[in-house]
Amino acid sequence: MPNYYDLLSESEIEKHGHPRFIERSLNKQEKKRAIKKILQIKESIVEQGIPKKQGDNLLVANWNLKEFGQTSKHPEFHYYIAEMMSAFDLIVVQEVRRSIRELQILVNILGQHWAYVINDVTEGSAGNSERGAIIYDKRRVDFNGFSGELVVVDGPQLKRTPHITGFIAGWKHFSIINVHLDPGKKNENKLHRYDELKRIMETMSPKLKTQGLGYENIILTGDFNFYPNIDDESVGLLAGYDFKQLTKLESVDTTLAKNNYTYDRVFIRRDKYFEIVKGEDGLEKGGTLEFRSLFEDDVETYRAMAREDYQRRNPSKTFNEANYPNYFWVHWLSRQMSDHYPIWFELKTDSATTYLNSAFSKL
Repeated sequence: MPNYYDLLSESEIEKHGHPRFIERSLNKQEKKRAIKKILQIKESIVEQGIPKKQGDNLLVANWNLKEFGQTSKHPEFHYYIAEMMSAFDLIVVQEVRRSIRELQILVNILGQHWAYVINDVTEGSAGNSERGAIIYDKRRVDFNGFSGELVVVDGPQLKRTPHITGFIAGWKHFSIINVHLDPGKKNENKLHRYDELKRIMETMSPKLKTQGLGYENIILTGDFNFYPNIDDESVGLLAGYDFKQLTKLESVDTTLAKNNYTYDRVFIRRDKYFEIVKGEDGLEKGGTLEFRSLFEDDVETYRAMAREDYQRRNPSKTFNEANYPNYFWVHWLSRQMSDHYPIWFELKTDSATTYLNSAFSKL
């Protein structure tokens, strides 16, 4: 579980010399509110069917954290994000900005067993000063030493440079490619996304026979900015390179705005021993961690904070009180949490039975 030191009473913090991770101390009322919300998050994680961590599984998630490192988060929201992340073992993150201040706060709250791998910011206006990150629990998964930015072979580099990183969990070796593709519903955006993926696939093709780096099992994940029916050709392109989606993640709503868009995706190219745990329905287990419902009753609670934040960002404008409920969802909460939900799947790390049965059949 995360470290909750900042939520203790001041006397407890001073008495035991607990470290402080957030930049501003919470008052008593804020601490009570934060503790209540964390308890709600814990209940929601169970209710939404997030599996428990066991000796033979690994819970992998992907989460676009809107403008992470650039937003002015109220301190309690660091704890809400950390609580959700703690339900998983490895989280692939997009939109980490030039500053990694918020990332360091988050990992400190998660605890000493957590670490992260990041790539560099993609320079230029098209890159939006973004980088990717992978946050992981060292007790559950190991970084295998392989990490680098994916330099495509032909044409210009991608607007946001993909990052490939290798891991080991149990006796499963795999690599993760973290991507954030071009947004937009116009035909030119669709074609650009397709071109980005095509260049990634062409770059990866000669590498796939390389042993020891996890190329035999590749997880391609991130914010693809795919739209229904518009990006089917891109999905088909990936399938042609044996990258397949999990059925349960093909058409889920991954957005706070409830627009039924599956922006965030997972495609996996795998060998027969890279198994995803199956549920009672026979389908591989995966889904989203929805958090909008956790804040439905808190719109008015945060009005003063949202107003203050707006006025700090827009000193020459007047806050529209009548439009506040819409502003809360579209702008303020999306900056405090994200405008995306985490998506996840459950990897089976012990495939000894499958391996031994295969070995037996060959004798």
